[in-house]
Amino acid sequence: MLDEAHQILSDAEFRPQFSKLRELADFKVQLIYLTASLPKRLEAKFLTQACLPPNTVIIRAPSDQPQISYVKLSYNTMNTNKIRLAVDIANIMTGVIGPKRKGIIFCSTIDEADEIGSKITQNCVSHSKLPFQTKADNEARWKEGVFQWIAATTGMVCGIDDAHVGAIIFVGIGYGLVNLYQGSGRSGRDGTPSWAIVLQSSNIYKAIPSNGLIDGDPQCIQESEDWLHSEECRRIGFSSLFDSARISCFELQNAHFCDFCKPDLELFAILRSKIVDPPIQHQDEENYDILDSYLMNMDFDGIIELADPTSTSFSSSHQLTVSSHPSTISFIPSTVSSLTLSDPFRFAPTPGAPSMQIQRQAAYRHATLTTKEAKSKMLNAFTTKLLGMCPLCWAYQGILVPRHRDRLWIQCRGPLGSGFMHEMGTDRPFKKKIKYPAYKFCYRCHLPQGDFMPPSHPDFGKGMASKECPHEDFVVLLVIFIRRQAEWWRRACKVFGTTSNMSEDELVKWYTAEDVQGGFNNSLELILWFYSEKERERIERI
Repeated sequence: MLDEAHQILSDAEFRPQFSKLRELADFKVQLIYLTASLPKRLEAKFLTQACLPPNTVIIRAPSDQPQISYVKLSYNTMNTNKIRLAVDIANIMTGVIGPKRKGIIFCSTIDEADEIGSKITQNCVSHSKLPFQTKADNEARWKEGVFQWIAATTGMVCGIDDAHVGAIIFVGIGYGLVNLYQGSGRSGRDGTPSWAIVLQSSNIYKAIPSNGLIDGDPQCIQESEDWLHSEECRRIGFSSLFDSARISCFELQNAHFCDFCKPDLELFAILRSKIVDPPIQHQDEENYDILDSYLMNMDFDGIIELADPTSTSFSSSHQLTVSSHPSTISFIPSTVSSLTLSDPFRFAPTPGAPSMQIQRQAAYRHATLTTKEAKSKMLNAFTTKLLGMCPLCWAYQGILVPRHRDRLWIQCRGPLGSGFMHEMGTDRPFKKKIKYPAYKFCYRCHLPQGDFMPPSHPDFGKGMASKECPHEDFVVLLVIFIRRQAEWWRRACKVFGTTSNMSEDELVKWYTAEDVQGGFNNSLELILWFYSEKERERIERI
């Protein structure tokens, strides 16, 4: 009798000893292979690998784990540190599961496990580079409840049968959807509600070869990528893989709902609020140009001295400021000006030596510009790709055809060849309401001018009215398209944290609202998000 038998397929690359198990087929005794994690599509491959006859009896039970709530938190590596995020999420879940239940943080690398372990688990970690006795002691103390959390690599994904595990956190998915399903199953083994939370980097994708993954993809890496980037009930990926059925939370009795099926749960909002790293405290935007110039021409020969930590009082009162774009959440002191705060280390008040506070403010300014420049590069690639092409045909069908100059929306062909006028034409009055600041954005295409103007856009200068814009209506057509498509608009509202039932005036105001911390207005942020999603889908199809 062999338990966790799916590892004969999924772990053979790392543990070649599994390949020797086929020799058991030479013995004329009853063989029983047990596993809860063998995808249906791999049944025949498993029988071949184990040298079992094709008519071997296979008994399956549903893969449903209704007691587990699956949660996916997407973050951008440009504005979020995943280690900090994992620690924050664990601290929140400590209060949710209570002191008598435990948690596991599964990490993709040993370094991640060590770093997280040093920050939250009091170095209670489990991975292959630890001395055997240290690893065993750590796991034993965690099981005994001495430590509430343990940071581990995939070695603890299988075989941990502890009834008191209430939460699992995955810092990424290690080695495919089978491991995610197995790791999630470490929680809720007593049948009480539990949580499996996946931290997903939304701007990093696993490279899948164009000819598919070799050897049948026994770890189900392709399914894990599909699961990470899908927008549907989190259970469906598992039920599709293991049961060849699409079972959602709503179809299970007494299911502990996932974040997709019950998005308004207060806990999910609290978890999402921790995604973006708080930026460095800073002064008003108009001071930055002066600060930049000041620092660039300054002689940094000041003497660093230790400030007296008792010399300056500090109020703990804070206010939460949330901008229109989800990548900016900051905690700003409400009762103390940032200029009155002293640092533990500061420059002595010698001529020509700016304070550390000013240096941090300038550094923040440069960081936000760097972020905006990265977005600008994406916008450049986007506009260059569609230069002279119909944006609607690209948005609807992913095809590049020349612009229909005089009969836009009418000449371009829809999915049924009937044109898009019946869908988009009624939005012409709404289109005229959307106006952006003059000179900062082109009044014809609404793309940025000045420092962030795309290279495909001509420099109109003073002769703006007499020249033709090659990107006519580029931004407004795409934002109207996204709003018109129910699924795209639902996804956008979820990503940007806005409501889907705004009035036209509210929508116009939202479109034109600008992010003062390193982003464009919401219209440009929206179409950049749409472009990145379309590109991801195109690459996945390839």
